Amino acid sequence: MATTTAGEEFFAALSRRGHEPLLRRTAGTIRFDIGPAAKPQRWLVTLDRGDISVSRRGGKADCVVQADAEVFEQIVTGRDNGFAAYLRGAVLATGRLELLQIFQRMFAGPPAAARRSGAKG
Repeated sequence: MATTTAGEEFFAALSRRGHEPLLRRTAGTIRFDIGPAAKPQRWLVTLDRGDISVSRRGGKADCVVQADAEVFEQIVTGRDNGFAAYLRGAVLATGRLELLQIFQRMFAGPPAAARRSGAKG
């Protein structure tokens, strides 16, 4: 039986949402290239005023995000902050970076223990 990664689970859950009110003023496409640059796993997320669709297609996008699988797992599980990872160079992004900044709302927050202790992520 194949094991699913936290990234795969994140995109599957995102596609089940269908509509996200936090993104109601956002439109554009974000392509996530996760893993080795030579053969990344790709997801294309289309945002249309709150409506979300996810596919495994490549192709052009308004914003392209590249990350190592381990870094991306840290982000989607809330152990790292996506935009902070971008600022320190652990995530590369090109195109409309405001889409990534807005989309960050979809990533998990810090784990409960970190919130209770007041740790910042």
